[in-house]
Amino acid sequence: MRRFAWMMLLALTLGCGGGGTPKAPATYQVEYLVSGATYDASLTYENETGGTNQEKIDSTWSKKFEAKPGQYLAVSAQKGDREKTALKVEIKVNGKVEASASSNDEFGIASANTSIPR
Repeated sequence: MRRFAWMMLLALTLGCGGGGTPKAPATYQVEYLVSGATYDASLTYENETGGTNQEKIDSTWSKKFEAKPGQYLAVSAQKGDREKTALKVEIKVNGKVEASASSNDEFGIASANTSIPR
């Protein structure tokens, strides 16, 4: 009887492992996008190692990389002229837009940030 009880406990323990919360992926696909009024725009973003990069851009810009759970993501762009058309930034994680911002102001700034879930 004791052996049967141990076998049942073992079977229940092993058999119930698949019903919990799905495990988060080890890495996530991240894409930063900057579009619109990008002529002579100043760009700042958090890179794949957690450092900060700054660049000047003159056209639509994007960057793809892999990120780990808990990683902070940010992208910011400032228009380089008085153009009143929109400047837009987006952060996509695994193809889904997780954060975005835009600006129509002269020399306007658009900033977006989010974090990968732990």
